[in-house]
Amino acid sequence: MSSVDRFEIRRLMRGHLLELSEVSNDIVAWENRIYDPSDMDLWIAEHWQPAETRRAANGMYMTDGAMAYRLYSKVGSGTSGQESLAAKIESKFGAPLALQSQDMDIIVMRAESGQGFRDGETYYVVPVQITIKAYQFIII
Repeated sequence: MSSVDRFEIRRLMRGHLLELSEVSNDIVAWENRIYDPSDMDLWIAEHWQPAETRRAANGMYMTDGAMAYRLYSKVGSGTSGQESLAAKIESKFGAPLALQSQDMDIIVMRAESGQGFRDGETYYVVPVQITIKAYQFIII
């Protein structure tokens, strides 16, 4: 079976995230990139989680999945910055939302932040998950 272009999904999602004034390339650990957050008070890790790709129509394929953004801050620094940014990301990706390029349509089904948790001794994490359906016309 053909696959929906995960790089285009990331490109569209990243572009939308970067429209927030509080978010810049400097504070985001894009997936599979070298990133040193040791001097950062607040930073974001991106994770694409595909679920299933299937044929939606003649030549049209659809992928269900979620883009997870994990907002990190140092343990003991409080959660107000993370909670505020999580709410802004949740609102920015609030359903219904359509992101489009020449080759792809992404429909945001749900955007929600979750309960924060400690990640080892160094970081506290607040997760935000954006559930999507991505549609792409693929010529086989």
